[in-house]
Amino acid sequence: MRFVLSILAAAILIAVIAYAMSGNDPVEQQPSPHAIDQGG
Repeated sequence: MRFVLSILAAAILIAVIAYAMSGNDPVEQQPSPHAIDQGG
């Protein structure tokens, strides 16, 4: 059971990292002037 929980935790961690790296974080949805100057 511990093995399954460790795999599940790793999968969640990878998903969170991929979500953060993709730039879809709700906190960063606010466009900054620099992002607008760079074309979005």
